[in-house]
This record gives sequence, C-alpha cells and structure tokens, in this order.
Amino acid sequence: MPASPLGPLAVPGFGDVRFHSSAELVDIYTAQQLSPRRPVLLTVLQQPVPSDAARERFRAAADQMALVSAHPSVLTVLQASIASDGRPYVVTEVCTGHIAEGGRVLGVEDALAMGVRIGSALETLHRSSVLHGGVRPVHLLLTPFGSIVLAASGYAAAFGIESVPSPDAVFTAPEVRSGGRLTVAADVHGLGATLRAMAGEEPLPGAMRRVLDRATAPDPARRHTSALELVLELREVQAELGLAVTPIEVALDGRSPLDARIIAEAGRPVHRGRRGARLASWGLLAAAVAAIAIGASTFASLARSSGTGIPVVDDLRAEGEAGAVAFDWSDPGLEPGDRYRVRVDGGIPTQQDEPGLRVDAAVGETVCLSVSVSRHGRPGEHTLPVCASPAP
Repeated sequence: MPASPLGPLAVPGFGDVRFHSSAELVDIYTAQQLSPRRPVLLTVLQQPVPSDAARERFRAAADQMALVSAHPSVLTVLQASIASDGRPYVVTEVCTGHIAEGGRVLGVEDALAMGVRIGSALETLHRSSVLHGGVRPVHLLLTPFGSIVLAASGYAAAFGIESVPSPDAVFTAPEVRSGGRLTVAADVHGLGATLRAMAGEEPLPGAMRRVLDRATAPDPARRHTSALELVLELREVQAELGLAVTPIEVALDGRSPLDARIIAEAGRPVHRGRRGARLASWGLLAAAVAAIAIGASTFASLARSSGTGIPVVDDLRAEGEAGAVAFDWSDPGLEPGDRYRVRVDGGIPTQQDEPGLRVDAAVGETVCLSVSVSRHGRPGEHTLPVCASPAP
C-alpha cells in the first residue's frame, strides 16, 4: 500500500482510514464509516483551506455536489467536512475502479447505453448550474453492483487553487486546452471523446460516428447545444442499430423544446429512479406483466438465427424463489473463450462463464434478465427479457 505524502488522516466518525492513491491535487483514502457502518471513500484536498472565504466556497460546492449526486448515474456524496489538519474532504460511496482500467473497452452497444446515462447525468448537472470540466474515462467509476457513475472533477477549483493540466488532452475541448473558459459545449466534447474511446471499434457504425464527430467538433458552436440533445441523438443511433433504447434520466419540466419533444413522444418522462431500484421501461414492464400472468415460473423459447455466427440462448427461464428470482438457460454451443453477457433490468451487462444467475429481490419486485454470448469481445444477439417475481 503506498504511503500518503502528507501522513495519516484523522477524521471523526471514520475508522481504518488507509491511503489509497493520489490524483489531481487530491488524496484518496479507503475507510469505514462507524455509524451506520459501511465502507466509504474519502477524497481529501492535498492543501489546507486557505481562508474563511474558501471554507464557504467548499461548503457551497459540497452542497451542490450532494444535490446532484441524487442522480442514479452520479457518484453518491454521503458527507463533507474539514479534517483536523485543515484539509477539506468529501465522503462518497465505494467504487471498484474506472471503466478503462486494464485497457477495458465497452463495445458499441454498451458505450451507447452509457452515453445516454452519463449524458443524462451531465444534463442534470448543467440544469443545476454545475459544469463538470473533466468528463473522461478515469472519472467514470464502476460501483460494486456494476453501475457506471460520474465522479466529480476539479475539486481544487472550489478552493481557489490552481489545478494541474490534465494529461488526457484528447478528452479536453480544444478551446479549454488553449486557455478558454469551461462551458456546456466543453462537457459535451468530453463525453463524445469518451464514448469514441470506450466503443473500442473501428470503424464505428456510420450513425454513431456522425453523432460523435458533431459532439467533438473543434468549433464549439458546431457541437450539440446541450447534453440532452446529444442523449437524444445517441438514442436515435440505438434505434437505428436495432439495440434497446436506453431510458433518459433527466427530470423534465417541459419548458425547453427538447423537454416538450420527449414528453410528447413518450407520453410522460421516462426515468429509472434511484440507482438499484428495479423500475422497468415500458418494454420490460409488458414482459413482466405477461410473466406474472403465467405464474412464478416462466419459460421462453427464443430460437433465432444470429447473422454473426455467435450462438443465441434459446431457452431462458425464470423461477421465483423465496427472496430471489433464479434464471437458468442451456449452453447454446459456446466455444473456448466465449462468455455469457447477462443484463439485469436493462442495466450494464456483466460477464460470466456458466449458465444461470440468482438475483435477490423483495416480494412484489419484478426482475427482468436477458442473455447474449460474447465472442472475441463482440456481443451476439440478446434474448428477449424474461421476467419473474420472488415467491411470496
């Protein structure tokens, strides 16, 4: 374990505080919150707060971060304060790393889904008068449950301390690299560049390439006018490619033309709710109603040919148990190196080697799952979602 250059950190209410790493003028520690007891991360500025005015800026910034962290795709802020040595710190949920760690890429399908969710988070920040200023893979973190969340950037700016230039120049808008001010258009550029890097495919599908070329245009006036406009175009790409269209996670008030368009098309705003809640989109909801009408045990025969040659699961089953839903399927003919990609409730897929998954759920919840096979990093065709509820 590396040692902190500033020595140990003592903060009331937390135990087992251990230095983890440093990044962008902050030190990161793992710790145990003592009440309620849970693991957390402490992000601590490497310099003490220089003045009372800076303390007020810190409190205002912390309040703002906590407000937007209610969004399901924003890192959850649990607490903020100032340590005994004068350094301000922010307490957040624990994450397991960033999305590009180890050279990981997402592929086109998952990059588009992530783009809609993180774009929704950015739009929420912008509507709260918050500019992120650092949208790049290292600020997109994985929770222990497989969700991707946007971490805060530019902590130092809240305290009037000059930040260091980012080494990830490709994700920084050219006007910002040349000394210009941060804008919504700069955040749009960062998201577009991140999606291009995480898609991991060349050439990209034409529709996706056109959207990302616009998002990363050198001239900010040629980019999308808002994160929400980029989100809408990403959803159009999903539909054009025959992929599941990811729900928008923005509180719509109908005041802007884009809000009015979404409300008119959907009949009402579509949202996923707090991260971890099992709220299904209309497509999954229809499948869930059908499953419940049949009974707790559901069987789907979905034998379809895949134009890619990648086998397709054709017997996905779900059965309600006490406190959980058990999913099972047969091996459709995997080759060495093939893996299953399992998507629960329309979330980011996880990979596994063996068929079957048990998902904990409360009585009255409905859990939906779909499966595909991944070969050489390319996903095959997903099954239609199969849904069931735990046994009473």
